[in-house]
Order: sequence, then structure tokens, then C-alpha cells
Amino acid sequence: MRQGIAWLARQWFAWTLPRLATSTTAERDRLRKAHLLSIGVLAAVVLGLPLLVSQIAAHDWLAIADLLVFEGVHCTAAILNRRGRVSLGSWVYIIGYMTTAVWGLLIISPSEGYTMLWGWVQLLLPSIFAGLFLPFWTPLLFGLLDGLLVIVISRTAPAAVVLARLPAQVQLSFFIYVYVMMGAVSIICTVSSYSVERAVAEADRTQELAAAHAALELAHADLAHAYAKLEELATIDPITGLLNHRAMTARLATEVARVHRTGTPLAVIFADLDHFKHVNDTWGHHVGDHVLAHLAHLLRDHVRAVDIVARYGGEEFVLILPDHDHAQGVRAAERLRRLVAETPLVFAETVQLDVTISIGVAVFPADGAEIDDVLIAADAAMYRAKHGGRNRVCSTHDDTASAAA
Repeated sequence: MRQGIAWLARQWFAWTLPRLATSTTAERDRLRKAHLLSIGVLAAVVLGLPLLVSQIAAHDWLAIADLLVFEGVHCTAAILNRRGRVSLGSWVYIIGYMTTAVWGLLIISPSEGYTMLWGWVQLLLPSIFAGLFLPFWTPLLFGLLDGLLVIVISRTAPAAVVLARLPAQVQLSFFIYVYVMMGAVSIICTVSSYSVERAVAEADRTQELAAAHAALELAHADLAHAYAKLEELATIDPITGLLNHRAMTARLATEVARVHRTGTPLAVIFADLDHFKHVNDTWGHHVGDHVLAHLAHLLRDHVRAVDIVARYGGEEFVLILPDHDHAQGVRAAERLRRLVAETPLVFAETVQLDVTISIGVAVFPADGAEIDDVLIAADAAMYRAKHGGRNRVCSTHDDTASAAA
């Protein structure tokens, strides 16, 4: 029995509940109202069926017509609810209930006078229903409408007949009771509905602010990433991953300021790939890029953390070695020259390409009062190494050069 009832309830809700979005608090509140309306319609239908059966047995055709309208109105509300018209279904449900309740009060027998008078308490329900389903101002609207209906019904038969039997004081007490109850219920339902609407609006506003804040943080992160990427593109050579000429110039200015502050020397090394044009002409620029990246990897991984390695342009590389004089600069350059010569580039799995570099060494401020003069001196020393047979190191300090045996 219990399982059967549960199955029937599931079928009812499957038939009467709409498919609504629930991404916001307002949408979830609308779905909540749809559930309440479905439950209210179910309760009205279930309670009305026994009364309909009893009236059919009594052959009370007016009551039967009233109950049929009652059931039909609520079924209409259920259909509207199923289609997502929750507000319209709620209006139909409440107005239909009020209409059938008033009609029931008008057709009741005067012999059931007290039952009729207490039946007026049913008119409290529209305000309560409005507070559950409709905007916050509707309980007051239905409260005023119920008050007018009480006046109208009290002046029509059989209500007038019943009231005429009561003492004036009882009539007054009864009407005061009815109106106080209607007013209190209307005000309470209005305040409650207004509070719920405000809470829902505030919850959605909070959710919107949180979403906007999250979107702003994401946009800020994207902007920071884009800025970092732009900064990287502006300072990093895309082929070698080293500092480009622009970034090297900025770092060099910082190191020059440090030299002026501390008085320590600064070695500048110019390194140029030997026969790089022949590599491009023979193997293509794709392999030439691999050669550049190979040399950059060797230079970057075999200097100190404070040293600066940059691609100056083309196949030329510049190394800036803080706290290095001529002798230290030449030793570091010779170590790097030997490392490059002893580390061939292997590509296409089987092809081995020997790579060598020619290096020029100069020192700031010994070789020039301006850093540009020192760069020119290091470049000139590198060209002497080229003209001297390549794969060697030349310094501005003397005319000696080191080369592979």
C-alpha cells in the first residue's frame, strides 16, 4: 500500500512539475514554488474527490457542479505548472479556489448557517497561498478582495438569512473577528513574502558579485599572463631562449652602474659561430636554428648564475661576466670555446655536425670609458680571431690568441 502511494506521488510530480533551470537562487525559488503548487493542487484534488462522491450520492447538483469546477480549475493549474507557467498557474489556483469557495457559501442551505459562517474562514487561504506563490504585494490584494467578498456575501441569501437570526452584538463580534484575521494574515504573508523575495534577490546579487569577482580575477590572471608573455617576447630571443639585444642592453646598463659603484671590472665576450652561412646553405635554415639553439644551451648551462648570456644578432652571442678581468675573461672564453668544439650537434639521429666559435674578449672600463667602446673592442678582437684561423680566443689586452691544437 505504501509503495503504491509512493508510486502514485512520483507519477503525479512527474506529470505536474516543469523542467526549470536552477543556476540562480531566483530560478531555484521558482522551482520551489512549482513544487508547492503541485503539492497544493494534489491536496485540493484528493480532498475534493470524497466530497464530490458524497454530493453525487446526495444528488445535490449545484454542489456537484461547484466541485467539478473546483477540480477542473486545479487540474488547469497543474497543466500550467507543468508547462513552466508557475505564476499563471498560481493565479488560476488561487482565484479558482476563491471562486468555488464563494460559490459554495452562496448555495449552502440556511439550515447549515453556522457551518456557512465558519466556512468564511476559508477566505483566509487565498492570502496565504498568494504569499507562497505570488509577488509579495498579492496577499494584501487578496485580503482586500476577501473583505469585499465578505460584505457582498453577507448581504445575499442564505447568509443574510443566517445573520438575521443573530443578535447585533454577535454579528459585530463575528465581523470584527473575520476582518482582524484577514488583515493579520494578509500583513504577515506580505511581510514574509517580501522578506523571501529580498533574500532571494540578495543571494542572486551575492552570486553575481562572486561570479564577477571570479571573472575579474581570471581576467587579471589572463592579463598578467599576457603581459608576462609580451614581456618575454620583448626580451627573449625565440630561437635560442636567451636575452635579445634589447634586453642585453638594459642588463648591461645595470652592470655598468654596479661597476661604477663597486670599482670591480666587467668582462665582455663576443662569440661568433664559424662557417654558419655554410651550415645554412648546406643543411638549410632549420638546421641552422638548431645550431643556434645548441650553442645557446652550451653557453647558458656552463656560466655562473650572475653571468649574462644574450644573442646579439645573427650568429653572434654576447656574454657579460661581472668581476672578471682580462685574464679571467680569457680563461672563461677558452673554456667555453673548447666545450663547444668538443660537443658536436647530432640531428636526424645519425648526422653529426661539428660546431666551433671564434671569441673576442674586452674589459670595462680598462678597454673604454663607455660600454659601447668596450663592445666595439670585443667585436674587433672576435674578428681578429676569425682572421687568425677561427675556433680561437682573442683579447684586447694583448695580441696573443688561443686555439684548438
